Amino acid sequence: MIVRGLLVIFGSLWCASASAQESICDPENPACVEAEPEPEPKPGEPELTAPEEPLAPPLVSAFERARFLGAWGTRLDVDAAFEGLEEDIVESSSYLDLGLEFDPRDDLRIVVQGQFRHWAGGKKHPDNTNLLVNAQRVRASYDVRLGEAYVLWRTDQLNIALGNIVTRWGSTDLTRPGDVLNPTDQTTISAMDAAERIPQLTLDLTYTGRGWALQGLLVPFFTPNRAWAFGRDTSLFNPRNPIISDQFPIDGLADQVIDPSIQDDIQPLLGASRVPDEVPRNVSLGSRLTATFANTDVGVGAWMGWDRTPFIFIDEDLRAVLNTLVRDGQVLQDLNFVQFVARNPELLDHTRRLGAKSLAGDELFASEYRRSHMLLLDAARYVGPIGVRTDVALFAQKTYMTEGFQAVRRPTISPSLGVSWERIQSEDDVVTLTLEGFWQKPLAADHAVTESLVPQELRGDPEDPLLLVGDGIYGVAGAFLWALPWIKTHLQLGGVYNISHGDVIGSVKLERRFFGWLTAGIGYTFFEGPDPKERLTIGGLYDNNDQVSVALSGVF
Repeated sequence: MIVRGLLVIFGSLWCASASAQESICDPENPACVEAEPEPEPKPGEPELTAPEEPLAPPLVSAFERARFLGAWGTRLDVDAAFEGLEEDIVESSSYLDLGLEFDPRDDLRIVVQGQFRHWAGGKKHPDNTNLLVNAQRVRASYDVRLGEAYVLWRTDQLNIALGNIVTRWGSTDLTRPGDVLNPTDQTTISAMDAAERIPQLTLDLTYTGRGWALQGLLVPFFTPNRAWAFGRDTSLFNPRNPIISDQFPIDGLADQVIDPSIQDDIQPLLGASRVPDEVPRNVSLGSRLTATFANTDVGVGAWMGWDRTPFIFIDEDLRAVLNTLVRDGQVLQDLNFVQFVARNPELLDHTRRLGAKSLAGDELFASEYRRSHMLLLDAARYVGPIGVRTDVALFAQKTYMTEGFQAVRRPTISPSLGVSWERIQSEDDVVTLTLEGFWQKPLAADHAVTESLVPQELRGDPEDPLLLVGDGIYGVAGAFLWALPWIKTHLQLGGVYNISHGDVIGSVKLERRFFGWLTAGIGYTFFEGPDPKERLTIGGLYDNNDQVSVALSGVF
């Protein structure tokens, strides 16, 4: 859903320069440094000759060809105000990454990375002593997983990589509408985190010519986004969302019947009731051609993959039963279903119809992933010290939810345009500014393009607005980084202003490095928007999640 996309934009504010995939070297760009040509000999002077090659060096040991990499971090997030409904007012998260890069030969590289993640959070305690150690309904989880791990073989013109890989497409730094190849981690909204792409098994073949390159991708297996269905502030089914809580109250139901100690453990089972099986017809394929014309990098890419927003269907009678179950509440405590039906006699008609549908083999609930086809056009160049970048992503079908909580499919156009300015003197003397405009426009159900690309039963009611999107969502995103050399501190500002819906997401962060291996930081994240009961927007939905964050991190 669009909330996931904007959270990814928000996280990307802190890694704008690192996430830019294209490398442009324009002579007019002050940051561009090219090798100077060898001087021509003057008339009458002897011609310069290259020195003789030294004798072949002794064999380099395997240990010298290996690089061991490690990174760790821990962070504490505390809400600025304890006023939200069933919100986590204190959270902690920690990570440990261990990696190895090994070059057995000059044309061969092996990369392996292991990742450990831990999270804990708790809700407001009645006695108002709201430290993590005594918060109410504390939950915790950990995850050990494989990070990037691949083998890369390269020649002068051909690179072949196979393994767990992150692949980024597009030229813009923040919004990146076509950067949909890899799944994302959508479990946090803190200012201290960058948007994390999850590696997936990929075969990458890239052939490089003179001024152009052609990339081919094959992803054999589907990997979903890492997200929570309920139980966290970033959950899909959020009690602060009046539309979802009224139409499909899984959050209230799950919190009452599932013990907090296992809530995070069963989340992977709730993403979808059907997922693409590991068979050849479910592979994802992509190709991208990039070239340079007149100091401008351009790219054209096509991707046949999967939409990672679940397509959800729920029978109307089943929805009514679930709503009554949560609204009643008493039956979950005494398990007296006779009195439950007596208090809610309308259930008899719903259950009778559900029984008849079940006997007839009708589907009562489904949550599955659908195919997604994307065409991406992008370009980037420097005009003096100013970088200009643009992406246009075209989707044949994307999954949305309507305000009536019905899943629909719509063709979508997502353009973005950005400018950046950088002044980089040294690692501790950097100033960068990036501004980007974005627009996500799903076409109407009765649009001619929709009628030609989407089956009628998937278009939805033209009069039913799309949840969180409406007729389209557009705005501006910005990031500012200033390294203060006299105190060796980085100041980072970022924000998203959703012009179409009138809400704001912003952050400020200060970081200082000590001893070269330890970094300390403090940050503040805020969300502003209208009351969700009046109009559902991202800023209003997370308005109670303003946070103060403190963090320690390091490398070794």
